[in-house]
Amino acid sequence: MKPKLKILYDFQDMLGGAPRSQLAHMLAMKAEGHEVIATIGRDIQELRKKAPSVKIIEIRNFNSNYKNPLSVIWVYLNWISLLFKEKPDIIHTNRYSQSLFLSVLTDFFGFCHVFAQAGGVASESFVEKMVDKHCIVYSEENKKDFERFGFNESNISVIPNRIPSLEIHEIENEKNRRSLNIAVIGNMKVFNIDGHIYFLELLRDIEYVVGEVNVYIAGKAMHHNKDYIKKIKDLIKQINKPSKGINVEMVGWVDDINKFISKMDICIGKGRSVIQPAMAKKVCYVLSESGILTRITCDTFSNLYETNFSGRGKQEDYNVEFIDRISSDNIKLMDLRLDAEEVNSKIIDHYHESKAYKKLMSVYNIAVGGKRKRPLFAIKRFFKIYKHAVLRLVKRYR
Repeated sequence: MKPKLKILYDFQDMLGGAPRSQLAHMLAMKAEGHEVIATIGRDIQELRKKAPSVKIIEIRNFNSNYKNPLSVIWVYLNWISLLFKEKPDIIHTNRYSQSLFLSVLTDFFGFCHVFAQAGGVASESFVEKMVDKHCIVYSEENKKDFERFGFNESNISVIPNRIPSLEIHEIENEKNRRSLNIAVIGNMKVFNIDGHIYFLELLRDIEYVVGEVNVYIAGKAMHHNKDYIKKIKDLIKQINKPSKGINVEMVGWVDDINKFISKMDICIGKGRSVIQPAMAKKVCYVLSESGILTRITCDTFSNLYETNFSGRGKQEDYNVEFIDRISSDNIKLMDLRLDAEEVNSKIIDHYHESKAYKKLMSVYNIAVGGKRKRPLFAIKRFFKIYKHAVLRLVKRYR
């Protein structure tokens, strides 16, 4: 029997999907008997609620100190003390600044380091500084980018399995029901707010619907551009006319996502926000930033999986189908639900957290077997981080 590992999972904070992915991987390893500890710079109480049986250590992050090398050195001293006290077999990070600065420390002292690309488009400037580390990515798209930016394929593992099941309750009997509930799920940020606007414009241009269509926009409005927010509110006013039959409501952050999604007939979003409802056999569409709706089916799965259901890459336009279904008899969803049930097993195999353990162990075993001290490499990596800052100083004082 192989010895159990001691793994330190660094969270940085509890904002967005990255910490939820990290949490799923940490708990998967704990469930198999490995010793896990967690570090976090902020939101420690929230992490304690989600992982009450895990030892959690509060420690300063690098992200708020990285511009000042002297502050970074102070953070390093705290981390050095922590690592030599805890002596983890593996350090697993999943945010840019934490991964970057801890890669220097782990090289210098010979600790084993695995990092995860926390979704989105891979940054070339970040990836090139992390070459030779072991990386976990959540999509084939990211894997190709990492290879293009200098990583060896053997150092990259695609492990999208990080999403738990929803506890979905049966919705009301659909006989004679004339209403349709649609959820647009996901925080509105700088890089995804255009999709929300295009979708609302799609609804605005529908003349009327048969029955009643309720659209709930769920998520925080994290985009602070007042023009964007005003445009969204104006579009909602234009849509919410009694003669049209569509009512749009911004519900903000939803605490009980199980109860919320249980009441929905159709879910729209990207990434985790749409994968989780699809895992619960809901009819789901991926919304791209150009406004294209791609329904999740066995036929579209491969292309959507390539980019982690992000709405990037090749899309298949289901906008006409969507308009037709919500404009006519709302009960005509049975064939779409059958498609959702058919693709469900693919979603679970590729994304459910229960499938993560063996894949993680494969990465960890390789990483532990190859760990070594590389102080010169660490110094070189550190100077790469500040290369642009040094070049700016040189240019200024020439």
